[in-house]
Amino acid sequence: MTTLAAILLTCAALVAIILPLVRRRPLTAFSANGPGAWEQRYRGALADLQDLEMDRQLGNLSDDDYLAQREAQRRRAAEALRQMDLGEVERAQVRARIARDLTLSLASHPADGRSAGATVLDRSAGRALPRPNVALVAGSGVALVAVVAVVALYIRLGEVQAQQAPTATLPLAHAHTAMIDGVGEYWVGHHDGLLRSSDARLWRPAGLAGDVMALVTSADGSSRLALGHDVLAASTDDGITWSAVAHDLPGTDIHGAAMGSSGIYAYVVGAGVFRSRDGVKWEATGPPVAQDVSTLAVLPGAGGGDVLFLAAGGTLARSADGGRTWAHAAGAGNLALAGLVHTVAAEPGRGVLYAGTTQGLFRSASSGAEWTKLPFRGAPIAIGARGDRVVVADDRGQFFVSTDSGGTWTP
Repeated sequence: MTTLAAILLTCAALVAIILPLVRRRPLTAFSANGPGAWEQRYRGALADLQDLEMDRQLGNLSDDDYLAQREAQRRRAAEALRQMDLGEVERAQVRARIARDLTLSLASHPADGRSAGATVLDRSAGRALPRPNVALVAGSGVALVAVVAVVALYIRLGEVQAQQAPTATLPLAHAHTAMIDGVGEYWVGHHDGLLRSSDARLWRPAGLAGDVMALVTSADGSSRLALGHDVLAASTDDGITWSAVAHDLPGTDIHGAAMGSSGIYAYVVGAGVFRSRDGVKWEATGPPVAQDVSTLAVLPGAGGGDVLFLAAGGTLARSADGGRTWAHAAGAGNLALAGLVHTVAAEPGRGVLYAGTTQGLFRSASSGAEWTKLPFRGAPIAIGARGDRVVVADDRGQFFVSTDSGGTWTP
């Protein structure tokens, strides 16, 4: 809410300052090929180049198609940049006109000082003085308020991060996955097995050895499935005991799994994406990608079905067709993920994604199109989410809990 208020105040300030100026004399409108339009085309070309690179890395484009499309987008970007340079002349003329109008509005007044709309009378000196531009003064005040609001936002961010503290330091070398189950218990999969806790402070082994990369709970909560490096085990007694699952997967080097509306999805290294209703019978839904995969997450699609997300090769990819094709999902510009992506997690009930990178924790409510950085200090490598509750295991083995969707992190 504080960020939104700062943005609205800044916009109001700009309108209040500029509107009185542009009303004084009609300015020639920018054409469809004006500077603003060419800048949008330039940004669009850069975004398309980024998507092309992602498609090539994921194996969705051949080298020939990639080179041809890259050359076309580079030409498009170059032409847009050239037009932007030409448009600078027009923008300079507009800026000069606004400056001239502002100077005239402050300096001009009738000689007899009788016009209340333009001047006020200096009775002590007997001469007419320019009347202050009320709109400009008001606009400057609003702009000042906006600046103060932005400064307050950053101060608040610093306060939140200063108060951040872990609930525990986990007894493990490296976390792979984190989860909050339906009864509020916490789980962490790591190189040497599985940990569980009822309060996020005291942790105990969950009776399963092996390199656990993902933990999935069935829709009715009656069973759990642990997957990872040579790990595919099930528990039907709330994780007290585990037994190996007889399956038909081509291998069990599984890097990420999650529950979707159509079943359990798992990424098998060298084989691709598979789907199962029971963890026993699996069907291939997508080929392997060229990059190393660390985690998989699933959100419900807008038109039904499931949307898959992979943290692969330091970036984030999205697929709406079961993993057959992948597209860039790390956002763009100021709304993009920053740093190398370690992990991704989904909160399907809210349609929200969380991503952990070398630059912090991010949240998206637009299926990965836009991202917002959360006030978390550190590098998350495992994330779990259920409702407003979010948990993070960072690269230092610390475990954090937030009860307000990542807004604060206090024990």
